[in-house]
Parts: sequence; structure tokens; C-alpha cells
Amino acid sequence: RGRAAPTNRRRNGEGRVAPALLLVLVGVVIHHRRNGPPPGATPGRFSAAEAFDELKALLAEGVPHPVDSAANHVVRDRIIQRFRDFGYSPVIQRARACDHRGSKCANVENIVVLPPTSGDIVLGVAHYDSVPAGPGASDDGMGVATMLECARLLRNTRSRNPIGFLITDGEVHDAPTTTNIK
Repeated sequence: RGRAAPTNRRRNGEGRVAPALLLVLVGVVIHHRRNGPPPGATPGRFSAAEAFDELKALLAEGVPHPVDSAANHVVRDRIIQRFRDFGYSPVIQRARACDHRGSKCANVENIVVLPPTSGDIVLGVAHYDSVPAGPGASDDGMGVATMLECARLLRNTRSRNPIGFLITDGEVHDAPTTTNIK
């Protein structure tokens, strides 16, 4: 009596965080480009501007690229080419993956870039597929662009633990996961 109906706060805030973070990132990049690098910035360091340029190139059409779609294959090929441009030898790991119920399956194509050495490695991971409703800039295009920027910086370095990259396919909501490869 007389009380307001409870609201679903999660539903009201759903989908607002990622776009807000993307807007902040865009603002930082624009500020950086207009005002130059911050004092003390040196060549050979991670560049958010370079990563953002990678993102724009990867998602040039601005269209969704869900798992196993023609648009997804275009994005996959761009990622592979960028790794090759940096001197890496990416390999495609193809598999049939299904959701945990086995009711929804798709062909997934993970991009694997491993160092030519054995032993323990540090693995950078992101995914390149998007939801059917959006281009996937923040989930997880920026993660892929970050991995590419790291690959650019680390291509000629040696470290105690070699570095590799795994760019997965089929991760987004309601899509088959790469952890259920059959």
C-alpha cells in the first residue's frame, strides 16, 4: 500500500558502462592528438592512440561480426595480417564449439601466435567476435587492438618468459564458447 514498485536497477544501468568507457577512451585519444604526447612520453612505449588506430582499422565498416559470419572472417583476416606485418606467424585453430547445453554450435577460428621457444609463456588473450547487434568496439575490439599494440612493441624483445597471443572466436553472449570445443 502506497509503496512504489521496486525497479530493476541492473536493467536500468545495463549497457551503459561499456559505451561510457569507450567515450572516455575516445576523449583521451582526441585530447592526446590535439595536444601531443604527455610530457615524458618516449617512443617504444604503449600508445593508446596506436591501439585506437588499430581498432578503427579492424572495425572499419562498423558492422556486427558475430561468430561464423562473413564479416567475422574479414575481421579475422585483418588481425592475422597485422600479426604478419609485425613479423609473427599466426596459426588459425579451427574447431566446432557448442554452448554448455550443446544446443547452439558454431565453427570458431581462434588465432594463435606462440613464440618459437618452449617453456612457460605469458599469453595475452582477447576475443574478436561481436554480438549480432553491434560492432564489438568495446567487447572486445579494444582488447584485440591492445593485443596488437603489445605485439608491435614486443616483436623484437626477449624476456624471461616469452610472450604469445590468443585471439579467440565465439566468446560473446549467447554464442558458443571456445571452452567447449568438441
